[in-house]
Amino acid sequence: MNTKLPYQSSERETIWSDVVFYLMASLLMVAVFTHAIFALKIYFQNQKLAEINQKIALYSTNANQGQEKKIMDYKKNIDDFSTLLKNHTVASHIFEVIENSTLPDVSFFGIDVSEPIREVRLSGQAKNMEILSRQIQLFENNADYLENINVIDSKADATGKISFVLNISLNPKMFAYYQ
Repeated sequence: MNTKLPYQSSERETIWSDVVFYLMASLLMVAVFTHAIFALKIYFQNQKLAEINQKIALYSTNANQGQEKKIMDYKKNIDDFSTLLKNHTVASHIFEVIENSTLPDVSFFGIDVSEPIREVRLSGQAKNMEILSRQIQLFENNADYLENINVIDSKADATGKISFVLNISLNPKMFAYYQ
């Protein structure tokens, strides 16, 4: 007679279900254990962080915060000043070039500097036309700083002196802060 009930499983099926059950139970225990370990590590890290923040708070008094703010303001001012120096242009180099290139018999009585279009308009007087042409030639020899020279106007007066107006185009490096 068959004593096996219809809902009973075979012995082989029971072994496999037991193995799967114990395997899942052990995985669950491992997961709970790892979760506990990580939770404990996080707790200890938060405690260390709180201790560090307390130490920082001890050293960070109002006076120190004021000094830090002052130092940051100085740093900002230095950075701003550095930016200004990098972008700073100087027109005084024009005077050096003109002074070094002017003949003794030539005098200038008017100068108009236009930095945006890099031009200089010089009004002056020369002893005669030959000296004016030598003066223009001296300016042309300064090709590093002066790009183009045009005589806008020149006329001789009753004494033979030549009044002139020169328009000089400048090289951009003429305005550089450091030569």
